[in-house]
Order: sequence, then structure tokens, then C-alpha cells
Amino acid sequence: VVAYFGRLCANKGARYLLDAADILRRCQADRDIVFLFVGGNVEADQAAEFKSHLAELKLDNVRLTGMVPHEQINAAYAATDVAVFPDVTNLPGFSTVLAESMASGLPIIIGIKGWEDAVPIQNEINGLIIEPSHPGQIAESIELLKNDDDLRARLARNVLSFARQEMD
Repeated sequence: VVAYFGRLCANKGARYLLDAADILRRCQADRDIVFLFVGGNVEADQAAEFKSHLAELKLDNVRLTGMVPHEQINAAYAATDVAVFPDVTNLPGFSTVLAESMASGLPIIIGIKGWEDAVPIQNEINGLIIEPSHPGQIAESIELLKNDDDLRARLARNVLSFARQEMD
């Protein structure tokens, strides 16, 4: 399960994970992958572009949860194998969903190259840093983590360790 957590608005880049899912489908590397989008929007029109793009791609391995009550969000993190944040360069700060993903011990793919000082993710130590809004790099990173159990476990272990030691 590859998950995106957050609003489905354009500035967070959720549509780029859809594009990555399409890339993986076209090269037949999406077998056994479910793409889970956890979250929604306060205003429905904010997600219109995302939902239109999803309908256009006709991906059958994408699941949308909509808004999830706070008391149920832990189940979404527990069901996830890899968390993807396609573009965090337009955000006002270190997001709650990134902190929660780290505290859940999830391997993280994050589009923040060039802005690395904004988050405590270190490339290939406790996550994979990629170019923001880059579906090809997202797809490559997903495939890498899907096929490399040791790397996936190491990133998960390191990000959880960081969260336990440095985050309160």
C-alpha cells in the first residue's frame, strides 16, 4: 500500500502520485500495489482537478478515503507500507501528516529536493528525497522500495528512531 496523506489540492501534488501510478501500470510494475489517498478537502471544488485526473487515467488500484476522523487515522497509517509526499515545497512548514508518517515508522518518499532543510528527512537514511512534482522519480522510488525489502526496512527503522528521539 502506497499512501498519500493530506488534502487533494494542487499545491501538495497528489495528482503526481496518480501519474506515477499510471507510469507503473504502463510498465506493468504496479502488480500488488494499491494507491491509497487519505484525506479530502474542506471545499469540494479544491479536489475537482484531482478527481477529474483520476477519472481520465482510469486507474483501478486507487482508493480514496475522503476525510478521516482523527480517532481513525492510526488505522490508515497502519495499513500503509510507503508514504509519498509528492511536493512539499509550497507548504507553510513541517506538516502534521509528515510527522505522523514518521512517527508511524513509514518509509517516506518526499518531493523536496532543494529545500531539504525544511524537513528532517535525509536521503537514503530515513527516506528518499526526490525532485518535487516528478512522477517519474516517484514511480522509480516506489519500485525501488517495493523490490528492496532491506532498504524499506532500514528507512522505516531509521525514521521511527528519529521520531522517537527527536520529536515529542
